[in-house]
Amino acid sequence: FRLVDENLLLISYSVVSKKSIAQVVGQGIKKGHFVVRPRPMIGLVCQLRYAGERVASFVRYHLALGFDKIYLYFDDGSELEDAEIAKQEGKEKIYVRFRDLDLVNEWKLLRGYNKLAPFIENDVQVRQMLNALHAFDLARREDDLDWLLHLDSDELFYPGPGISSIRNHFAQMHAKSNCAVFTYYNFEAVPEYSSQLSVP
Repeated sequence: FRLVDENLLLISYSVVSKKSIAQVVGQGIKKGHFVVRPRPMIGLVCQLRYAGERVASFVRYHLALGFDKIYLYFDDGSELEDAEIAKQEGKEKIYVRFRDLDLVNEWKLLRGYNKLAPFIENDVQVRQMLNALHAFDLARREDDLDWLLHLDSDELFYPGPGISSIRNHFAQMHAKSNCAVFTYYNFEAVPEYSSQLSVP
């Protein structure tokens, strides 16, 4: 998602009744609200549960690609060790939150919360959306990011063959003033060699 102003258009792959999140949250990106920087600032948001050993490599991989900020939302408040590992890997580039009463109260301030609230406890995708909206607000208001990418904890962003950084990819999209939301294909893959299992 491109981070613009408060009149923001968000489109997600799913929502409670198979509508786009734009219908739940509201819409209205206005032309000319994009500020184009030569080097866009890029963030990533992810909700985790029982991520275990994936956390460290997930953080290392995406920081190596060039992400400026990673927002991690732990769905289980007891995963303190995983959260600490993530913070050690990324230091100040990592934002960690647990699903607790404080976060739930902050969700209540988000646009669209009332329509999503009845489904929070039983639908992980609803919690993902609320966490993405929460991160979106932080990325725009506090961290001055231009783009925010949403991934699951078992997914990696692959910018393409021969591309070692996301900078050029997002700079190209950033230069297009009418590009606000971009959806990527999700390809399933497994390492072919044991040497591909670790990230430097």
